[in-house]
Amino acid sequence: MKIEKTLERMEIILKSMMSDLIFAIEEENKKVLRNLMYRDDELDKFYSLLSKQVSVALKSKKIAEKIGFKNQSLILPYKAYGKCLEAMGDIISLMCRVIEAEEIPVNLPMLKKSKEIMKNAINAFRKDCAESEKRVAKLYSEFLNEIEIYMKDKKLKKTALLEILLNNFCIDIIEICAQKRALET
Repeated sequence: MKIEKTLERMEIILKSMMSDLIFAIEEENKKVLRNLMYRDDELDKFYSLLSKQVSVALKSKKIAEKIGFKNQSLILPYKAYGKCLEAMGDIISLMCRVIEAEEIPVNLPMLKKSKEIMKNAINAFRKDCAESEKRVAKLYSEFLNEIEIYMKDKKLKKTALLEILLNNFCIDIIEICAQKRALET
């Protein structure tokens, strides 16, 4: 399987996790929250596959070409990108655990903004889209300005901190985009 396909599957799982998290909160559906926690295991399996693909491809130029890389050094940004996706899945899973166990509220508009940031970060990497990169920076800046208010509310603080972590990985993806472009030239 090509690395692109592995990453594509990881992206699909991650996007659906975020959509389902929002749905579970809107509908107050704890069953969906519990199921989401297990979906992260799927993401972890694909990340494990990605790690193996990268390891093998870095050892053999022929295998690197077979899985879609003419330049072996380009494999590293893809691995870093996959690690960001995997970590974001871990954070969503942790959010589900915290929300379910402690029955704490979540600021839904902020979570939806996080979803938009994530969507644009993925688009920036996949399509090498400068417009999406700018959108991530703009949304992230707005997010940071707005999140300060919610950090003062002790009930919202835990989920707000997790959202900050989630969005920091989106910023990492934008940095990885720059690294990828530098290696392509």
